[in-house]
Amino acid sequence: MRWLAALLMLCLPVVTAAQEPDRILRMGVRTDVPPFIWKDSDSQHFRGFFWDICTTALARAGYVRELVELNAPQRRALLQDGGFGACDAEGNCPGEETVDLLCDPTTITLARMKVFAAPGRPVSKFRFSPILFVANGSYVQQDYPRGAFRNRLVPLLRGECGNSAALKRVICPGETARYPLGWLVPPALRNTTDAPAVDWRASCEAITNALAGELRHTPTSADPTPPWPPQIWPVVEAPKPQFEVWGYVGGATIGATVEAAARRAPGNVGICPRALGSHVEAAEAFCQGRIYRYFGDVELVRSAIEAYRAAHVRDCPVDDTPAAKGTYEPYAMVLSAGTYAEFPEDFNVALYSMFSDGTIAQFFRGRFGPERQSQYLSTLFRINSIPPGQDASAGK
Repeated sequence: MRWLAALLMLCLPVVTAAQEPDRILRMGVRTDVPPFIWKDSDSQHFRGFFWDICTTALARAGYVRELVELNAPQRRALLQDGGFGACDAEGNCPGEETVDLLCDPTTITLARMKVFAAPGRPVSKFRFSPILFVANGSYVQQDYPRGAFRNRLVPLLRGECGNSAALKRVICPGETARYPLGWLVPPALRNTTDAPAVDWRASCEAITNALAGELRHTPTSADPTPPWPPQIWPVVEAPKPQFEVWGYVGGATIGATVEAAARRAPGNVGICPRALGSHVEAAEAFCQGRIYRYFGDVELVRSAIEAYRAAHVRDCPVDDTPAAKGTYEPYAMVLSAGTYAEFPEDFNVALYSMFSDGTIAQFFRGRFGPERQSQYLSTLFRINSIPPGQDASAGK
C-alpha cells in the first residue's frame, strides 16, 4: 500500500511560495461620470478612461478587484468621513462602509490633503495617487439671455406661488397698482414703481426647492387679464426681478466657487446655486431649461449633455464660449492603506510603469481621440513617464 500512498501524494497539488492567495480589495466606482467612468446601460459593463487605468494598474500590482458602486453623496461622505452608508432623503449618507481604491476623477486640493493627513481620523488611511488628468473647471450656459430664462421659468413656477411668499415675490409679483380712472392719468403724473426689494437667499431657496420637487400644478403661460377700459398711455410696470440658476454636481470641487460667486452677486440680480445629484441630473435640468449655467469639468459637462441628446429627441442648444476659460483641476485616484499597508505604493508603481510604456497615453487616445490631448496634458504624461532605472544594488 506504500506505493498507493506515494502515488496519491504525487497527485496532490503542490503549493509554492508563488501561489499566494488572491489579494482582494474593494474598488469604489461611479456609474454616471462619462467619459471617465460609467456603466453602460445596455451591456451593464463599466467603461471609461479611469476604468481602463484602474483595472490595468490593479492587475499589474497583483490585486483582484471587488466592485462597490456608490453615488455622488456617498462619495462625498467617503472623502469627508472615511465611510458611507445608505443615503437619507436629504442626501446624507453616514456609515462605516469604505473602499480601498476610489476609481473616480477626484480633484487634489490642499484642503483634502490636510484632511487626509490629520492623525487619528478615519480618513487618515487615504492617500492620493499621482496626478492622472488635468481638467478645466468652467461652465456652459443657455444660448439665450437671462431675461428669456426668467420668462421660460415663470409659467412653470407660477402655480407654486401660493406655497411660498419668497417665491411669489420673484415669480408672481402681482399687477401694478392702478389709480381710479388711471387710464386718464398721463405717465408724467404717475408714481413710478421701483423694482421690488428681494431677499435673494430666501427666494433662491424657494426657487431651487420648487425646481427640485414635483410641480403639482399645471403650468400656465396665460398673461394677466388686461385692464379695462384700455389705457390711453402704456402702463408703467415695475421691473421684474431677474435671476439665474447655476447648477453643479454636489460634492464637486467647483461647488464652493459657485456658492461663493452667488453670495457676491449684485443685489439687483439673483444668483441661485443648485446642487444636483449627478451629471445625468444636471444635464437633464440644463437641457430642460431649469438651470441657466452648468458648472463642472468641461469634459464631464459636454459628455453629459451629449448623452442627454442621444437619449432624447429634443435638442439641447448650448453656448460653450465661457468653457474656454476656467480653473485648473488636477485629477487623481484615492488610495487606502487600511486593508493592505503596501497597496498605495504597489498601485503607484504600476501607474508610473503605465505612463512610462505609453499605456495611459494609448488609453487616452482611444477614449478621447488624439486631438483632445492639450499641451498641459502632454506635459503631464511626459513628467510622469519616469525612466525605468536600475536596481538599487547596481548603483547609479
